[in-house]
Amino acid sequence: MKWVFEIGRERDKTTANNNKKIAHDFIWPFTNGTITIDRMDAIRNGIYAHYNGPKSESSRKKALGVTKRFLNNFFDDDMSRFVKRLEQNKPRSSLRLNQRILEDEDIRNVIKRIQRDEDRIDIKKQHCALFTFLAYTGMRPATAQKLKVGDFREALTTKKPCLIIDSKIDKTLTEHYVPLHPVVVKVLGEVIEGKGDNEPVFTSYTLLQRLLRGSQTPMINQPKLKVEVRDCRKFMIQKSKVELKLNPEILNYIVGHNLGGIDPKYYTGYKREVFYDEYMAAWGPIDLIDGLEPRNGESPMLEVIQSLESTIADVESGQTTEEILTKIEDTITNTSNLISQVREYNRGREDKIDFPAELPSMKSIRLWIMADTATREIYQSQDGVEECRKTIAHEYFHKYYNIYYDLRQNCISRGLLVEKIVSGDPDNRNVVYIR
Repeated sequence: MKWVFEIGRERDKTTANNNKKIAHDFIWPFTNGTITIDRMDAIRNGIYAHYNGPKSESSRKKALGVTKRFLNNFFDDDMSRFVKRLEQNKPRSSLRLNQRILEDEDIRNVIKRIQRDEDRIDIKKQHCALFTFLAYTGMRPATAQKLKVGDFREALTTKKPCLIIDSKIDKTLTEHYVPLHPVVVKVLGEVIEGKGDNEPVFTSYTLLQRLLRGSQTPMINQPKLKVEVRDCRKFMIQKSKVELKLNPEILNYIVGHNLGGIDPKYYTGYKREVFYDEYMAAWGPIDLIDGLEPRNGESPMLEVIQSLESTIADVESGQTTEEILTKIEDTITNTSNLISQVREYNRGREDKIDFPAELPSMKSIRLWIMADTATREIYQSQDGVEECRKTIAHEYFHKYYNIYYDLRQNCISRGLLVEKIVSGDPDNRNVVYIR
């Protein structure tokens, strides 16, 4: 059937094959090229007879959906009565309780199993990164396998990283945002380091499936059931809805649910920052990586990633001009130290990290602030002069802090920068650079 090939052309391979099977098993055998009310009844009854198990509700809906799309393909108003007929006189189907309910510890157990059972270090990193990414995003594995290194590097250049999922690789054919949790950023940095932008990020999906089926990691709530890769999507959606109360519209956008209607396409829309903020408000404290135990309800990894934002907040909370100048000096020193590590990292590499060629001294910055203050004749008193100096110091702080922030994010995305909290003092942070 030509129509089947047409609708499968821009679909995921698995979806296209399912559409062909439904057309082959139901549409053509029961219609034989002729559409009547009786034959619509035959298709509907045939679908319910074939998919008659308690777990077959999704398959029935898909088969009926493909049949409706086939009828609507004729662009004939008269076809609407045949579409309605498919919905009439449907046998009542029983629904059982969902048995596949995952806990945070289920995800941690799988990661422990990967670290224990996989001998090859590169494959081990791939498995952990893929499973962690799917658990935090709820993305379909088929979509994740099509992501490129460049997609992540582009997302990680922003302060609030979100992947932009191209409509061509998503099942729903809809472009949408997927926020990246700090834990995901960390594990992905190790995987994409040294790779070209056009290389796929996740290449071990089939091997991971085999590993989990062979290792048999039982679910905590249902020990007779085993955790599989596909359960990550269920876990993310269940946790977001039931426990974290994530905004349903935001959740649907992230996981690619119900995006085909007119409302998401033409009316409802959110900025990238809104997706990230809403997502992090719910998921921010959640740390699924073994060995990073939450402290006082907060994730240590989240605290590390948010340290930059807290520094900016400190500067904007009423500090004096001299205190702001001290922050500028610290920022320039940190940037200079980071540049030294980047120079070493770039040696002999084609995919170099860009960095500023030169940084000013604090003496120069103080002179610039004095000169700028003299040219802004907006003050009438000594208090006005001081307020002007403070405003200009703020501007210089943001300028050089943004340079540091962007360089640091690029280093994290390449796996160059690792941060850890020094034991004994949670506010004292030590930066360790690795090649």
